[in-house]
Amino acid sequence: MLDSGRSIVVFPENSTDGYHDVLKQYFAGFYVLARQYYRKTNTNLKIYNMYYSRKYRTLMIAKATTYLDLASLHKSDEEIAEMMRNQANEMYAQILSESNKT
Repeated sequence: MLDSGRSIVVFPENSTDGYHDVLKQYFAGFYVLARQYYRKTNTNLKIYNMYYSRKYRTLMIAKATTYLDLASLHKSDEEIAEMMRNQANEMYAQILSESNKT
């Protein structure tokens, strides 16, 4: 898919014990994929973190980052995943805050 210029969507949350409003864990596969693709093609993939709330029928998409942006942080794969999970949970908090205003 990526080789043909098409985007893919990766859902990194751990859903072993179901889906939760506040995400408990992200797997780092999205980051590992971006790294491997960069090594293979020298293409710096854009990564969009997002949060979808079924209850509030709202999708929030964070500003894009890239593989190289994340790699420059010199963090482990797990730390990158945790950072992105925290960002997603912040988007959920924003959705809650905005829904309480109405």
